[in-house]
Amino acid sequence: MSSAPGPAPEPAPRPAPHPAQEPDAWPYLGPEQLLPSRSRHVCLTCQWFRHHADADSIPLLSCQWHQALICHGDHLTQRCPSWLEPLQRSSGWCPEAA
Repeated sequence: MSSAPGPAPEPAPRPAPHPAQEPDAWPYLGPEQLLPSRSRHVCLTCQWFRHHADADSIPLLSCQWHQALICHGDHLTQRCPSWLEPLQRSSGWCPEAA
């Protein structure tokens, strides 16, 4: 009788941001959430990293996982424990064509 472990359970999906709560209203990630990193595992290379412009066309850097903003510069030298390899690296830029 083999008791092979089953597949790992999928993490619970993150709730989508409330429509009234735009990313420019999110709080900033603090040093208690971010870890210094000297590798390519930084916010900029994370699956959850996004950038967009606010109403004044100022670029905002955000983490969709934490639903928080990232200070400029921290996205190049910091990461959080939830860092995730971008999906396009594992499945390609156009997985539906494969």
